[in-house]
Amino acid sequence: KQWYQRRVRGRSPRWVWASFEEVVCVSITLKKGQVVSTNANLECSSHNVVYIATCGTCGENYIGETGDQLLTRWTVHRQQSKLSAANAPVHADVHLRICGKNQYKVFPFYRPRRNNIFLRRRFEDFFIEKFKPKLNGQLY
Repeated sequence: KQWYQRRVRGRSPRWVWASFEEVVCVSITLKKGQVVSTNANLECSSHNVVYIATCGTCGENYIGETGDQLLTRWTVHRQQSKLSAANAPVHADVHLRICGKNQYKVFPFYRPRRNNIFLRRRFEDFFIEKFKPKLNGQLY
């Protein structure tokens, strides 16, 4: 985990505590050995991205998307991980809390050319089909 500066519109920058790998990485190797590279310069304040979360314990992956800032989306994931497995909308959140003991890496790797939810979800589905991450669709 490291400190990252995040600028809020109309306010001075503030520092937030996060666990993001994209600041130093341009590619990541998944558990199955596939290499994923970024298509743009992405960071924790990036909007309109498809990302990979990797469990810090077992190395399993989850692919998701967001139109919000990645840091904002990941805050929601952390909040949802506190729900029971039956009530969690994203079951990977529960896995990252229980198996990974809240230790994980988040890597934004793809930004569509337009900020369009349908386009972004299409790319998310494409990458889920391509990489077949275990945590997408797994019920914990």
